Amino acid sequence: MNHLKSFALLFAFAVMFSWHSCKKDKNEKAPFVQFTSPIIHDSESVLRKVHISVNAFPSGKRSIKKVEFFVDNELLPNGTDTEAPWECDWESTDKFGQPRVLKAVATDSEGDSHDTTQTVVVFNGAEKSKMPTARYAFTSNVVNGKIYVIGGYNASNNAFKVVEEYDPATDTWTTKKSCLSGHAAQASCVINNIIYVFGGDKGFDWTGAVEAYNPATDQWVPKDSIPVDSNAALGMSSVAELNGKAYLIGGFTNPEPARIAEYDPVTDKWRLTKSYKRNYNAEALILNNQIYFIGGCPFRSIGFCDNPSDSLQIYDPVTESWTSKANMLSPHSGHSSTIYNGKIYVMGGMTNGSGAANKNFEVYDPATDTWKNLPSLPQSLSNFSCNTVNGKIYIISQDHVFEYTPD
Repeated sequence: MNHLKSFALLFAFAVMFSWHSCKKDKNEKAPFVQFTSPIIHDSESVLRKVHISVNAFPSGKRSIKKVEFFVDNELLPNGTDTEAPWECDWESTDKFGQPRVLKAVATDSEGDSHDTTQTVVVFNGAEKSKMPTARYAFTSNVVNGKIYVIGGYNASNNAFKVVEEYDPATDTWTTKKSCLSGHAAQASCVINNIIYVFGGDKGFDWTGAVEAYNPATDQWVPKDSIPVDSNAALGMSSVAELNGKAYLIGGFTNPEPARIAEYDPVTDKWRLTKSYKRNYNAEALILNNQIYFIGGCPFRSIGFCDNPSDSLQIYDPVTESWTSKANMLSPHSGHSSTIYNGKIYVMGGMTNGSGAANKNFEVYDPATDTWKNLPSLPQSLSNFSCNTVNGKIYIISQDHVFEYTPD
């Protein structure tokens, strides 16, 4: 019996040794495969049109016969490539914001194969034509289905006068007539199809200049300047149009905080309210005939914010009073926001004192006073803009334009 046990043990060891040897031999002969696209950094999202590529190398004198590309273990329709470069294109149509597993399987001329996987999250957006003039801290406004990008800083922090029109229908840019003055970190809004630009930096010097642009005639007209002697903000401010008047809120003035100023384009006159707001680089939007004021930096600083705000408040021009709503899920300063289908979309900006931009993206539902996180932006962004046109959100930065389709 002891001899039988010894024989059984020896047989088991032999089988195990043979299996490990075969496995080792097979691994040594299997091809090498590695993703070269997409390359994911810091949990970022990918756009819905994804270019997938790998490096694949055979063992010894063998050759790579094919590479197959899978998403969630399903072979893509065009997912079998039989010659280098090993690549395919995939456009996601669903499950946005959910983890998706990309897999590439390389098979060599002897039938041995090896695979590699990568998990991605898809942002429901597409890359569009970028701005002809790279800049940041500009403003953008929509008139008759076109987006007008105005001013901003260049790489040397000089304020631009440049104005460029983007047509989402044709994905094209057109240069328009320049502003009368340089503007960066300014505020702007649309009243009766006229774009009003308020203050900002005209080139290492804050300005109270106000000017109006008519896209129909491509002409600029100077308007009554911001009453800075009454503590209205010069720059890093927000503005919103309500009932035909513009409300300049927050931003830089001296002394601080800024006094909320009401501008009437009919009379070209200003009225100073009794209300004040300190936050810089915040956002102001009109929703349900109310002014929503979003985030910003409580203390002025250049290039970063030590303590950005997560607040959401409603300002009532009639009573000149404030009402607090549910706080955002993360703080935002130097961010951008827009309205789609009765909800507020807030994205990017800075969330801490490092000065680094972020990819945060969230949406607010006023009906329930609640916030919801969305798939992160495909790139960290600050001092950029976004606008809604025909059911799409256009996110415009100095390097990219993304067309985002809300759920």
